[in-house]
Amino acid sequence: MLQPGALYGLLSAIGFIAATAIPTGNPGRTQNFSLPQASAGYEAIGERSDTCLSRMMSISDACLLFYGEHSRYPLNLTELGAPYIHMTCRGLPFLFRSAPGIYAVSCPMLSAVVTHGFIVSGTPSWPTSYRGCRSSMRVISSMCVIYYANHGFYPETVEDLGPPYSGLRCPQCLDEPFIYYSYSQGQEFYIECPLPGGENHGFIDNGMASWSPW
Repeated sequence: MLQPGALYGLLSAIGFIAATAIPTGNPGRTQNFSLPQASAGYEAIGERSDTCLSRMMSISDACLLFYGEHSRYPLNLTELGAPYIHMTCRGLPFLFRSAPGIYAVSCPMLSAVVTHGFIVSGTPSWPTSYRGCRSSMRVISSMCVIYYANHGFYPETVEDLGPPYSGLRCPQCLDEPFIYYSYSQGQEFYIECPLPGGENHGFIDNGMASWSPW
């Protein structure tokens, strides 16, 4: 497991300056790491920032799926290939670093007055956390399909998928796992955000999401 000192060096290399607690790729494990933070807050969600967040989420999802195939995160975006290596924010390529067991992708405007934030091992920094929650549910859903292809049935629990997928959480509810179960004798599955009522970020029933596109 990557130690805090090594992670500090990893994140400092791309301008990460603030400290907070985030989940790592191991289920149920949390460490205090040095993470990036905007010097003057986040830009209000708008067309440009919304595009940046969506692209970072796409890169993050691809990193998790890459892990499922290679048992490691990509060393760089080149390993992910197109379209991820061509994604930009305001014409600048996204910043990316990885080390054993962890990866980080950030908006290239990180050191500017306004930044769109960053993602570390699937956990986004921005306060509009429904994006991170839905992205994690999509990744788990994709891995369930891969699991089905290998076993002929969907996993009984998310833990059956193993790390890092078993450790994915809604950013607003890090202590609670996603609601998940398989049904119809393992031929269908359901995953839902654990938040109650109006705070809930939606669900995926047998691959069909309750939201569109986010």
